[in-house]
Amino acid sequence: MKRLIGLVALLVFNTGSFAQPLAPADVPEPLKPWTDWVLYGETNYQCPFVYSDHKQRTCAWPSELKLELTNKQGRFTQQWQVYQEAWISLPGNEKHWPQSVSLNDKPALVVAHQQHPAIKLKPGRYSISGEFNWDRLPEALQVPSNTGLVSLKVNNKRVLFPDLAANGRLWLRERDAGKKAQEH
Repeated sequence: MKRLIGLVALLVFNTGSFAQPLAPADVPEPLKPWTDWVLYGETNYQCPFVYSDHKQRTCAWPSELKLELTNKQGRFTQQWQVYQEAWISLPGNEKHWPQSVSLNDKPALVVAHQQHPAIKLKPGRYSISGEFNWDRLPEALQVPSNTGLVSLKVNNKRVLFPDLAANGRLWLRERDAGKKAQEH
């Protein structure tokens, strides 16, 4: 029993011994000519893997999407870490296209990519912000499907539990939940 406890303790507390990928500069000199051959066909080797599946890698990681919306306009900000050139989808759609989008405080060109507003980014860290203008607050706003965290304020009131559907639709007003009209 003591051996089993010792083995478990060794595995739990000795996490520093796991193999880590080498940076290209750290490859030993005799092996450098083989680097391209070893990495042939491995396009995502620099991208972190998803915690629950080491074979699934994600090359662009978003931070919390911050939305501040009013009846007439809206503003969004989000940070991104990009490990490999990637298309980054933005909040909005063809009806509510993001305006005045900036990338690291410089104007950015937003194009339609797979029918969503998007920016193509090279590896690096980015801060993306933009605005929306509308006649009235929409019922819902499309957000990128890989959005995990949303901070939402509507008319200066924080929404503690934003209603984000699996398809990326963020509901901004109470929606019909199947309530029947009361009969008089």
